[in-house]
Amino acid sequence: MHPDIQLRCGDRTFPQIQAIVFDKDGTLGRSEAFLLKLVDQRLACLVEQFGPIDKAPLRRSWGLTPFGGLSPLGLMAVGSRRDNEIATAAFLAGERPWMATVEQVSAAFQSASDAFPERGPLTPLQEGIRPLLERLETTGIKLAIVSADRTENVIEFAQWHRIDHHFDLLLGAQPDLPKPDGRLLEMVCCDRLGVLPRHTLVIGDSSADINLALNGGAAGAIGVTWCWPEAYELPGADVMLDRVEDIEVLT
Repeated sequence: MHPDIQLRCGDRTFPQIQAIVFDKDGTLGRSEAFLLKLVDQRLACLVEQFGPIDKAPLRRSWGLTPFGGLSPLGLMAVGSRRDNEIATAAFLAGERPWMATVEQVSAAFQSASDAFPERGPLTPLQEGIRPLLERLETTGIKLAIVSADRTENVIEFAQWHRIDHHFDLLLGAQPDLPKPDGRLLEMVCCDRLGVLPRHTLVIGDSSADINLALNGGAAGAIGVTWCWPEAYELPGADVMLDRVEDIEVLT
């Protein structure tokens, strides 16, 4: 029998919670610095594949800001690697054959990823996450990470920071079920965790996380900005939080 836990998230209280689905980058880990390094590496590898390219508009299309930062709502921060590959191929294709362009972009992205065999050290755990996970685990709530990153990277992140034992599921991008698809939440909750979406909170820093919750019938969609320099709004979120401490176990 699952516990029915009452959680306070900011000024909202959610009763009968049995599971929480966390995003990874920008939610559990501070990923901006690593993603900026990955941008530079991808650009270098694309030049190896295609020769000189116009980098400035490509960087903008990925969500880089004019001041060299990364938009938390942009493609690089929110999209899966496949999303980024297709968008980059569309930018570079021009008169090139489409399939050949996609293959070259994919090869460049793989070379860029190979330059970072260990990502855990480059994505620090957000302050306050570890004690939050420890508190949640004592309640018996099922915990999962569902990320747009690859599953092997999700596992490596959790193991590096020694938080993997807190989670019942570590899951990366599913090609046939992109993150906003409500069927993904149903699969995670019903098939993997053994709970219903209506007893599940989804916590993340992007619209993909909020829409996953809304489309999947979750108990709550919790938007967080605590990993980013400035707060922002996510349409549809039940509540926006800028501190990990704003999540409190009541029962």
